[in-house]
Amino acid sequence: MSEYIVYEYDKKNRNKIKQKLKERHIKIMNLLTTKENYQFEEGKEYYLDASSLFNYDKIDVSIAILEKFFQILEDKHIENIKFIIEKEYSRTLKDNLYYFIEKICSLEKKLNIKIETNKSIVEIDEKEFEALKEEINNKIYGNESFKKRLIEEIENFRIFNKINMQAILSVFVFGKPGIGKTETARVIHRKLYGQEDIIKLNFENYSGENALSSLIGSPRGYIGSEHGELSEKIAKSQSKIIIIDEFEKASKPVFNFFLQLLEEGKFTDSLGREYNLNEYVIYFTSNIEANKLHEKISPELFSRFNLIYKMTDISIDTKRRYVSDRIDYINSLLKNKNIVIEDQKIRELKDLDVSQFEDLRKINNTIRKLIGKEVYDKFHPKY
Repeated sequence: MSEYIVYEYDKKNRNKIKQKLKERHIKIMNLLTTKENYQFEEGKEYYLDASSLFNYDKIDVSIAILEKFFQILEDKHIENIKFIIEKEYSRTLKDNLYYFIEKICSLEKKLNIKIETNKSIVEIDEKEFEALKEEINNKIYGNESFKKRLIEEIENFRIFNKINMQAILSVFVFGKPGIGKTETARVIHRKLYGQEDIIKLNFENYSGENALSSLIGSPRGYIGSEHGELSEKIAKSQSKIIIIDEFEKASKPVFNFFLQLLEEGKFTDSLGREYNLNEYVIYFTSNIEANKLHEKISPELFSRFNLIYKMTDISIDTKRRYVSDRIDYINSLLKNKNIVIEDQKIRELKDLDVSQFEDLRKINNTIRKLIGKEVYDKFHPKY
């Protein structure tokens, strides 16, 4: 049986890959639409992209189609084919068709395309870390002692991860909704990972008996066995920030999963694929009241968190600063679209009575409504 080399690529590099191949007069072909009797000319190189086969849920059907295609190539002794696939699907491909695959290599490396990689919170240099600290202090509103504690824990993580004493930085924050619990992790993600997909899970629906299967997939043979929300999102993003919202609603097996993950720094999904989360930050949030925390989360799991913090209400002055900063930010985006709001109107918007709002989320929604009403006709003028 013939074995083929499969070249994986990051989808954000697709345009660079297409340009590189265009220079060689090679076109990427979609394997899904390639006919079984397609005539591949000898001496000509073909790049077949199998990614579209995995863009829907019936993975078993996709594998069957690809298996049949491999078999046709073997029967016809066709050897001038390069198989390529988006990186997020390459692992599934190898797990299911390992007997046809010799190895999986980087397409970017093969084509000499410079790969832009994001540094983890451990890998960034001191200048970049100072910029991150400034971002945390400026973009997170209120809870000054939390920001100080968080930065201290990051500093420790940058030390102890490098001497193999701490694989993951785990942060657990709780408090009322809308006071910036999740936003802290988003700020770090945006600063370090830019346009990468954020890895965020909400555990509102993770309390049932099949919750762990939803997280890391079901054993082979079960419907949807190839899917687990955590493993799928990790595979699709280079971000090393994971946000777990409403963590207190998880089932006991899910709690036990995280107990082991925070201890070992890695996990194995239902299909036996190992995920090493070294250098990751896992950021847990909860809206639960302090006196009920230990009813939901075991002392053993609590002891695994590097930082536990109760976020408090935000002061009036901080809310006013948030309003001013938020309006300035939205206004800058509008100016990029040549949409101008008069200075007098900006001052009126910033004079919003923040005492009527309990949290930043409601303030932000109000700002969006007011500005939307102000500029809608400028985006969609009436004729």
